[in-house]
Amino acid sequence: IYSRTRGYRHPRFPYFITGKPEESLRMGRASIDTAVSLDMSRSMEENNRFNVAVKATLALSALMRRLNEKNSTYLSVFNDQLKSVTGIQLLREIKPYDGTSTELALEWLVETLANSKPGIACLITDGLPNRMNDTISAAKKFRDYPNIMLRIFLIDGDAESEENIRLIGSAAGSTKVIPVKNYQLPTGVIKDLSEVIKGMYAVEAF
Repeated sequence: IYSRTRGYRHPRFPYFITGKPEESLRMGRASIDTAVSLDMSRSMEENNRFNVAVKATLALSALMRRLNEKNSTYLSVFNDQLKSVTGIQLLREIKPYDGTSTELALEWLVETLANSKPGIACLITDGLPNRMNDTISAAKKFRDYPNIMLRIFLIDGDAESEENIRLIGSAAGSTKVIPVKNYQLPTGVIKDLSEVIKGMYAVEAF
């Protein structure tokens, strides 16, 4: 879809495929609301992070629809501000700039899914918030909503961002992290989102 909107006949690097869920996953499942907040700060320009993150976001949305067409998915982007977007806007209008107010994304995820039973909150970021204390405070709000499962996609992480994400996840409570390493996406390789998710690991609460 992304490539066709850009006028390409074939998908361009990097891209994700969602795979086809097994029938056992599709039948008899309650609908699950998903909220995704994508980091569009200036640091996401580096090393193709934003391009990878956008395609991971779209693949995740497509996967949730395939699991159950009744699933609702909400999208937002954040830097120093946060705004809700559509998939088309994400493809055509959003470019990285400004700082990283990760606390805004975490607060939006909680507010969006507070009444969902259950809900999956996805933060897609390179793990470099400007105000770590504010981010930790916002993450702690997840503890009041056991119906919300926090999943953090860490794009192109390093030692600093991995530690930041560990602190955020620990503050939120039950959190799992999905690392997406850009060096694992060489030109021409199709990366299946289900394979990325297999690398998910849990963060212990403090």
